[in-house]
Amino acid sequence: MLSIDTADFQLQMRPVATQREEPGGPYLEWLDVWIKIEVPGIQAEGAWSVMPGELRGFLQQIQSMHAQLRPGQHAELAGVEAGFNLRVEVLDRGAIIGDWRFQPSPPDGACITGHCGLDQSHLPGWMQGIESLLAYIPSNKSA
Repeated sequence: MLSIDTADFQLQMRPVATQREEPGGPYLEWLDVWIKIEVPGIQAEGAWSVMPGELRGFLQQIQSMHAQLRPGQHAELAGVEAGFNLRVEVLDRGAIIGDWRFQPSPPDGACITGHCGLDQSHLPGWMQGIESLLAYIPSNKSA
C-alpha cells in the first residue's frame, strides 16, 4: 500500500485486483487500486485503474528526486485512466510541494483538488509503497 501522510493531506492507495486484457489490446496490464484521501474537513474514496508502467515511471522519478533533490525537479503520477493525479516538485533545501486531483467517479463526477507540502524524508516510504503496489499478486487469480 502506498501511504502519504502529511499535516494537511493523507493518501492511501491499496491494491485490490489486477487485470490483463486479451492479446493485441492497446493496454495490456492494469492494477486496480482503492484510493482514500483525507484533508481537513473532507474525506473521499474510490477506485482507480493504473498501468504498472505508469507506477514504474513514477517510482523512477521519485528515486531520481530522492538521489538528487534539485530545485525544480518533479515527479508525476497520472494515468491513462482519469481519476487521480499527483505532481510533486522539489523546492529549495529539500522542501517538496505537491498538487493533486481526485475524481472518484470519472469522467463526470465531482472532483477535489489540493496542494500540500512535505520534505524529502517522505520519499523512501513512497518508494516502498510504490514497490509494494507493483509486487501485488491477488490471492484469487480470477483476472
